[in-house]
Amino acid sequence: MRIWMAEGFLNLENDLEGEAEKCLQEIVDRCLVLVCKKSLNGTKIRSCKGHDLIYDLCMREVQRGNVRSKFLSICISGVCIEAAFHQSQLSPYKLLKVLDLRDIVTHVFPVQILSLFWLRYLSLLCKKYLDIPPEICRLWNLQTFIVQDYYYNSGIIFPEEIWGLMQLRHLKASVIFLPNPPTVSIDKGSHMVFPNIQTISYLYGSCCMKRVISGIQNVKKLGFNGNSMLDYGLLNNLVYLQQLEILSFIRCYDMLLAVTRAKAFPATLKKLKLYKTYISWSYLDIIAELPNLEVLKLMYKACRGNEWRPNVWGFSRLKFC
Repeated sequence: MRIWMAEGFLNLENDLEGEAEKCLQEIVDRCLVLVCKKSLNGTKIRSCKGHDLIYDLCMREVQRGNVRSKFLSICISGVCIEAAFHQSQLSPYKLLKVLDLRDIVTHVFPVQILSLFWLRYLSLLCKKYLDIPPEICRLWNLQTFIVQDYYYNSGIIFPEEIWGLMQLRHLKASVIFLPNPPTVSIDKGSHMVFPNIQTISYLYGSCCMKRVISGIQNVKKLGFNGNSMLDYGLLNNLVYLQQLEILSFIRCYDMLLAVTRAKAFPATLKKLKLYKTYISWSYLDIIAELPNLEVLKLMYKACRGNEWRPNVWGFSRLKFC
């Protein structure tokens, strides 16, 4: 669906995700694709597959030349991008909107990409932490930026210039180091923001300062990975995210120790995921008070202890646990 957005197939400018979901449901209703997996609450399609007959039809249309492809996906298994990707190869693709390099291992950010000013979708695969150059601001049309993790120990480190990507909607990596947004006026309280942001996962704990949180106020899906939440005042800042629906904590130790009431979380929260947070079971009494929570995922070592004895009745809207 994000590639549909990048290619400009959708009409709406503001609710692109909603329009994409309607289009997907339409082709499902026409039996052009089959649903394989849905979200835990049953409201969203997570994966689907095509029927053999539809695949054959698509291949025939391509062979007849009736489909003009605007999508470039370079898949060179086991080859480093430094050896396979050069400026001369990019020159014919100046108007490229989608670039998927998730099958090519990269050790440094490929600066050649910075010449693709119309790029809206970018996916990379890395083995270690990537330092993103300040010139990333040249990709001012970028909507989706995904960095796949090859060894589960990598991430991306952004410069301050990342805040210049005003069209950014989805930012995904195992660990994201996001700096404070720069000041945009004489008033020190005014900073750059991501006005269209929908997804950010997973932010590192040290990136949880109020200025960063205020810069992503429109985010709907947010995840944190690593470090103690107590040190950075995260749980005092989450309440400002009034559009947030999905929240995940991975290896965020002591993430609930500072919480004394459910109002520390946005009332809009519908799904909460905990993994290796090691919280006491008693803190679930606080989570139980969230008014709109529908899904609670307690993953590996989310809680410590063998038993939960709830002190309050709650989870009034919970559908899945």
